[in-house]
Amino acid sequence: MINSKYTTPRSHSIPVRSGLAVVFAVLANVVLVLGVDALDIVPAVSALTVPPIAFLSALGAGGAVIVYWRAEQ
Repeated sequence: MINSKYTTPRSHSIPVRSGLAVVFAVLANVVLVLGVDALDIVPAVSALTVPPIAFLSALGAGGAVIVYWRAEQ
């Protein structure tokens, strides 16, 4: 078994990873909505526009960050 006395600081890791998670979640869902809208796969529904999808994606990713941050402590 290998023991190491050096531990990496994780104080900046969670904010950076959480910021990236929120950005990627929003971007992925916005691209998906725009692609579905461009291809006319589903009829136009006002709830399936970019602002509510982006907001709910950011909210969900932010909530997941809080849960994982609390679980890590």
